[in-house]
This record gives sequence, structure tokens and C-alpha cells, in this order.
Amino acid sequence: MDELLVQYCKRLHFGSNILANAKAIIAENNIDFLTELFKRELDNREIKRKNMYIKKANFDIKKTFTDYSFEGIQIPNCECQRKSLPPNHQFVYHSRS
Repeated sequence: MDELLVQYCKRLHFGSNILANAKAIIAENNIDFLTELFKRELDNREIKRKNMYIKKANFDIKKTFTDYSFEGIQIPNCECQRKSLPPNHQFVYHSRS
């Protein structure tokens, strides 16, 4: 019986977990049963859709500097700028109005 239901679910493009959901639902009548079953199927599809978009956007890839080569980078010498500033200098922050 379950094998026949799996084939029907494939042909109707229902999710693979619909049988497990159907066995877990306890309802008063057929309409309540179908309503809960379809609600769970829609919830599962929404979760799958969001996970697919996250995976497609590559948000789950952690990027680190472990493979990065810092050999070609030169940091400028700032000694000349430090000497030209007064001893008790403060930076002025301008706000645009």
C-alpha cells in the first residue's frame, strides 16, 4: 500500500515526506485531515524554497584568509605624516547637512 502511495505522490509532485505527515495526522474527518496534510506540505515547500535560495546565494560559504597570499602587499610608511602633525592634534569630523 505504501509503495502505491509513493508512486502516486511522485506523479502528483508531492514531497517525499507527505506519507510520514499523513501517518502522524489525527483528524475528525477527511476535510480536516486533508487541510492539515496540505498545510504541512506547503510549509515544507516554503522551507525547501528558502533553503534553496540561501544555498544559491552562497551565504553558507565561510570565507577566510587561510589561502590568501600577503606577499605582494606593501604598507606605506607613515612616519612622515606623524611628524608633520602637532603633538596634541585632534581630528575634526564634519557632518553633511
